[in-house]
Amino acid sequence: DQGHADAQFNLGLSYAQGQGVPKNTAIALSWFRKAAAQGHQRAVDCVAEFEAAEPPARMGPGGCANCGALEANGGGALKPCARCRRVAYCGRECQKEHWKA
Repeated sequence: DQGHADAQFNLGLSYAQGQGVPKNTAIALSWFRKAAAQGHQRAVDCVAEFEAAEPPARMGPGGCANCGALEANGGGALKPCARCRRVAYCGRECQKEHWKA
């Protein structure tokens, strides 16, 4: 989340393919969008491909496990749960609230 477009794109690929992390389309798309915003052409292509295949309203699971947001507070990528690594949260508040449930 430090503005390195190549690294953001690679994280998007990792989440899109489930390589080293749980497969998560929403988190992948979030990382692709960050890279695309900096002009990374392959990320731009991936965003277009993902959005054409599955419109954001139908992306299903993959947003914040508590509130459903597709981006973290402040516009960053969602952060995976440190405990299970299967869900992601937009911020610490949502994580704490979800754990109480």
